[in-house]
Amino acid sequence: MDHVRVNGTNIFIIPPATFEFTDNYKGFQNLDDPFSMIMVMEIPGPYSETTIGFNQEMLEAQGMELISLTEDKVSEFDGMLIELDQDAGGVIFSK
Repeated sequence: MDHVRVNGTNIFIIPPATFEFTDNYKGFQNLDDPFSMIMVMEIPGPYSETTIGFNQEMLEAQGMELISLTEDKVSEFDGMLIELDQDAGGVIFSK
């Protein structure tokens, strides 16, 4: 499969075979598993300022448990891969 553009963004990915576009959010949903989704979140502002809050203390204050955080480059841009868990209505979501 080729890269496809995430609606409403400048992001291109190759979604897993069981994922389809959704109108409910920017990303893809797995029709076989309603709790499995690829969701693109945008945070306005400079990267250096918006990423300051991505640490264990700030995420815990928002009800999220930080599992891992890796800084990397996406093309020539700074980026982060963040893995966390969040309880929403008694369901733990891994993000």
